[in-house]
Amino acid sequence: MTKIMSFAAEQMPSLEDTHQLLVTANTLRGNLQRELVQLQSRSRFAPELKQVYDSVYLPIASSLAARLKAFDIVDSKILYEPLAGEAEFAEAQLRLLLKFLYNAVVEIANNWSPAI
Repeated sequence: MTKIMSFAAEQMPSLEDTHQLLVTANTLRGNLQRELVQLQSRSRFAPELKQVYDSVYLPIASSLAARLKAFDIVDSKILYEPLAGEAEFAEAQLRLLLKFLYNAVVEIANNWSPAI
């Protein structure tokens, strides 16, 4: 489960930073959900998906993980990991990524408020 801590007003990320992070996380989540469906339906094979994930999605996920530090999301290490090459492990990893991204978005959206 993700964890978020409160910030002093001067340490809070800006509204624009938060909005961009939420957009990026939701877009990544949607793309990974599509990839998972394609992997499950066998219209995409694990080695092909690994190549796409590692070259396209991993840089986005890694950048997102670095930005999540500003929100004290403590378990973002999963976003730095390359995708497993075997279908069964890739499916499990994608499910964990989707769950992590969903929880991070919900916690940031529910717990972050701009300084007044």
